[in-house]
Amino acid sequence: MGNFMEALKTYTQEKTLAERVNDILAEIKMTKQELAMQLNISRSAVSQYLNGKYSSNPEAIEAVSYTHLRAHETKANLV
Repeated sequence: MGNFMEALKTYTQEKTLAERVNDILAEIKMTKQELAMQLNISRSAVSQYLNGKYSSNPEAIEAVSYTHLRAHETKANLV
């Protein structure tokens, strides 16, 4: 029963922005370093944010990450 509940929880919860970005990075085989370079943000800040350890205000990273994510999702839907 425990595994079923965990699976159900996975499917019923919406993913966080960081989880979605991590999924896309894996899907397109992009490193955090490459993402950081594209976003013009330090690699350590991107890594800390995506690992849930970013202690500063994440709004700037979330804004550019969201824009980058939406561009990727839009491009993927056009293919």
